[in-house]
Amino acid sequence: MALTRVRTGGVDTTVNPTFQLNQTSNQSLSDSTLTTMTWDASAWDTASITSVGSNNVTITAVTAGYWILYAVNRIGQRPNRQQLYILKGSTDLVYTENAINDAGSGANPSIQASWSGPLVTGDVLTVKAWQSSGGSQNTVADGIGVQFWGIRVRGA
Repeated sequence: MALTRVRTGGVDTTVNPTFQLNQTSNQSLSDSTLTTMTWDASAWDTASITSVGSNNVTITAVTAGYWILYAVNRIGQRPNRQQLYILKGSTDLVYTENAINDAGSGANPSIQASWSGPLVTGDVLTVKAWQSSGGSQNTVADGIGVQFWGIRVRGA
């Protein structure tokens, strides 16, 4: 069989689209309230599927397939509990929780969530955060500490 295509390094984004959304401005998270994460910067989007204005990612016919998704949130002070969700429409794909019974400050604790599986045309992805500290908390948005990214690992 003849060799028809050689890839010398990295990810072929024409076959495997990728995106990364970042938060560069702090966001207030009210106590005990599930809050949609806001994204104000797109580090990259090789398939034009992200929307900073709508804070989501929409899978298209070209980008449907099997994806790995990752989200991270970092807040300015330790809450009693912290949760992070990746949603497809109104359905949770995954959520994680940290329970930290420490009222210390300055730690900027982070929480991560990841998921892998199939996504189809029209799926809309969002990230939501929840915290319980007795008051509002701000995210620590420095361009890298609060982000949402994905890579398609196989077509539909």
